[in-house]
Amino acid sequence: MAIGDELLIAEGNPAHRAGLKKLFETKGYMVSALGSAAEAEDRLARKYYPVVLIDQDLDRASGGLALLRHVRASSQSTAVVVLSARRSVDSAIEAFREGAIDVIAKSREHVPRLVRQVAVACERAKADRDDSLLRESLAVHDEAFAILLTLARTAYHDVSVAATQGLRPRILVVESDTEQLPALGEALRSDDWELGAEITGGAALDKASSEPFDVIIARDELPDLRGTMVVKTIQAQRAETLGYVYGAPGPEGRVERYEEGNTVDSRPFDALCDLRGGV
Repeated sequence: MAIGDELLIAEGNPAHRAGLKKLFETKGYMVSALGSAAEAEDRLARKYYPVVLIDQDLDRASGGLALLRHVRASSQSTAVVVLSARRSVDSAIEAFREGAIDVIAKSREHVPRLVRQVAVACERAKADRDDSLLRESLAVHDEAFAILLTLARTAYHDVSVAATQGLRPRILVVESDTEQLPALGEALRSDDWELGAEITGGAALDKASSEPFDVIIARDELPDLRGTMVVKTIQAQRAETLGYVYGAPGPEGRVERYEEGNTVDSRPFDALCDLRGGV
């Protein structure tokens, strides 16, 4: 359990509600404890909670299950644990069918199980959120790269005699993040480009000195050299090579196009995503 994880408790019994609030606050959780389904729904409409504890008999018999259905419909990533004073197996099965991750009896001997389930659910929710943010970040990165390649292809066809003769262009990618290289390679193969890739500026210069490349795409911050230096050095040796230097995606990241060692275009990296269909 991470200090500061938030927990919503919907419990109709004031004594139980106070006891649960004290229990989880002493363990570092930020607890909101409410006494009705209406209050809980109002709070959930305004705030996300990774875990909600619901009294199965909140407000009335089976009222807790109505709140459970509301939570599951409004926030698929929120885990729900149902607290039950009943001994009926059927009532527990109904709660599981509605999407509860567990149904725990209201008794002292089941407190460790309740604490454990809440901790596991919070960690799982955090991992899911982190994965979601990572996937979103990578999706933006991949989309921007795809459009960058479109820009490179368009520029190559505009300025290269080789392109007008139908020759297959050769591209060198200099990217220190090796996780990006497979995605780039897949994108380039679909466009029928010949691909070379290096993770350092020095290796890229060595490769370019023995193999002619038509386009260089380099991250500016490499382990050894600046991407701008790599591109300018290669263009000094082969003036017709097109160059693109990019910073990491984000508000400060940019993509600069180089021809014959000079910058001819500069755009924010994130703004490339606004160019879909317009290049």
